[in-house]
Amino acid sequence: MARDDVADDGPPAKKARPTSVEDVVVERAGQGAAAMKSGRGALTLEEIAGDKLTQLAIKHWSEAARQQEQPPAFSPQLVEQIYRQELGGGQTRPPLLRRIMLLEVSQYLEGYLWPNFDPVTSSDGHVMSMLIMVNEKFRETVPPWTAFHTHKVCGLCLTAATLAVF
Repeated sequence: MARDDVADDGPPAKKARPTSVEDVVVERAGQGAAAMKSGRGALTLEEIAGDKLTQLAIKHWSEAARQQEQPPAFSPQLVEQIYRQELGGGQTRPPLLRRIMLLEVSQYLEGYLWPNFDPVTSSDGHVMSMLIMVNEKFRETVPPWTAFHTHKVCGLCLTAATLAVF
């Protein structure tokens, strides 16, 4: 039974996926000194460009890095370092949301974690990093499963099905 005083506009619209850092940057103007000092304010473009995660992204998993004649080699140690230092791995305190957002905007999952995932050799930190990044996509209402639309998913399904037979 519908009530007259309640508007039924349907489900909320999905947000478009940001395609660049500029799409998610909001200037800090008007946020006040307390927000800036606490680290809760939005990052400026200059802060993002100078951040160590942005520098790592440019070097290891950006489109330009992956298109090089000899792309950078995958480093499981880098995944573990980011997991421990930026994503809160092994700590009692949760990670800063800003750090996770920065990794999401740099397409850490699509450009580095998923292409280098191996179900046999990947570490727990690698798997947990992927889970954190998928969770961030859900939080931002970005379609999370498009990152996994590759042939590798089918290979994993076949491997699981083959193992189930034996």
